[in-house]
Amino acid sequence: MQKLSEKLSKISNNKNIKLYVNFFLFIICLLLIIGQNIRINPHDDILHSQAVQKFGSAWNFMLDQYTNWNSRYFTSLIMAYIMDKNIWLWRILNTVVLFVFIIYSAKIIQVIYNLDIKKYIILLLGIFASFALLSSGIWTQSITWVTGSFNYLWPACALSISLFYLFNSVFNKDKLKLYKFIVLIPVVMFACNVEQSALICVTMYTIAILYYVVKDKFFDKYIFLLYIIMIVSTLIVFSAPSVAARYASEVQTWYPVFNELSILQKIVQGFPYTVLYGMILNNYTETIVLLVFLFIILKNQYNKKIYNIFALIPAFYSILFYIGRINTEWRDSFFLYNLRKFSTRYLDNNLNEPFISVIFGIFIFLIMIYFLFKINWSSIERKYLALLFFAAALMSAFILSFSPTIYVSGERIWFIPYTMYMFGISMLFIEALKYINISSKSL
Repeated sequence: MQKLSEKLSKISNNKNIKLYVNFFLFIICLLLIIGQNIRINPHDDILHSQAVQKFGSAWNFMLDQYTNWNSRYFTSLIMAYIMDKNIWLWRILNTVVLFVFIIYSAKIIQVIYNLDIKKYIILLLGIFASFALLSSGIWTQSITWVTGSFNYLWPACALSISLFYLFNSVFNKDKLKLYKFIVLIPVVMFACNVEQSALICVTMYTIAILYYVVKDKFFDKYIFLLYIIMIVSTLIVFSAPSVAARYASEVQTWYPVFNELSILQKIVQGFPYTVLYGMILNNYTETIVLLVFLFIILKNQYNKKIYNIFALIPAFYSILFYIGRINTEWRDSFFLYNLRKFSTRYLDNNLNEPFISVIFGIFIFLIMIYFLFKINWSSIERKYLALLFFAAALMSAFILSFSPTIYVSGERIWFIPYTMYMFGISMLFIEALKYINISSKSL
C-alpha cells in the first residue's frame, strides 16, 4: 500500500500529468464515438449527407431549411457541409467536440475557484465520469447520433466555451484578445443556435455583464460584442419563417390537443416530466451525488440530525427509483413515481391519474433548493452562481413544457439542462472538498 501511495504521489506531482490525463480522455472519447456509431440513421443523417447533392451547396440547404423547416440556421449549414464529406470527418470532429466540451466544463469550475492542478484533475475526471454515467438514451440521442450531436453536444460545447471566457473575465478581469474574439464568434453563434443553450447563454451574459459593470466598474468590449452577436443569433433562430409552420405540423403529428391546453395546464403537465422526472429522477446517479455533497457540507457546518435526515430523503427517493429498474412498468405506475404517466394524462385522456408523485416530487425538489441556500458557500458570488446554474438547468428543461414535441423528442432534451446541473454539482463538489482529505497518500 505504501508503494502504491508513493506512485500516486509521483503521478500527481508530475509536471506532465495534465497532458497525460488529456490524452487518456481523448482516446476514451474516440473509442466511445467509434464504438457507438456502427450505422447511420436512415432518415435525418441521410437527409443531411445528401443535402449538398440535392441543393447544390450547404448554403442553399440552410436557406431552404430556415424558410421551410428548421430555424437553426448555423447548425443546418455546418451539418450539411460536414455530412457531405466522409463519415469519418464527423467521427473525428465529434470526438474533438466531446473532448473539448469536457475540458471546458472543468475549466469553468477551475476559473471560478482558482483550483490547483491536483483538484483540477480530480474535477476533470469526475466530470468525465458524470457524463459517462448518463443514461444510454441521452448518449445515443445527444452524443453518438450524428444529427443529435450537432443539435445537442455541439451547442453544449459552444455554451461551455462561451461561459468559460465570460467567467474568466468576471473572476480574473482577463480581457479577451482580438484573435480570441474572432475565433469565438462562430462559437457563440452555435451556442445560440439551439433554443435551450441560447436562453442560458444570453441570460448568463446579461447577468454577468451587469454585475461586473455595476459592482466592479470593469468592462470588456469584446465580451459585450459577443453578447450582441448572441442576441442577434438568438433572434434569427426565434423569428425564422419556419417556426410557425413547423409548430403547426408538430402539433398535428404529435400532440393534437396541445393548443387546447391553457398555459396553466401546460405548466402542470410539463413540470413533473421535464424537471421532476427528467432532471431529478432520470439523472438519479448525479442527484444522489449532489445530495451526498450536500450531506457532507451540512454535517460539517451544522451537524444537526434534522438536517442530515432531510438531506438524505431525496437520495433515498432516487435510489428506490434506480432499484425500480428491475420492473420499470411497475415503478412507473407506482404512486410515488408515476410522474410521466401523470404528465401525459391529457394526451392519453386519463385525467384520473394519481398526483401524489407530483406533490412528493415538489417536496423533494424544495428540500434540495432549501439546503442549497442554507449551506455556507465560500463566497456570496459562488453561491448565487451555483444557484444560477441550477436555475438554468431547471428552466432549460421546463421550457419544453410549451413544445408539442415534449414527449417525442426523447431523452436528448435533458442533455443541455444536465450540463448546467453538472456545473452546479461540480461547485458543490469543490465546496465539499474542504472537508475531504485529498493528500497524496489518500488520493
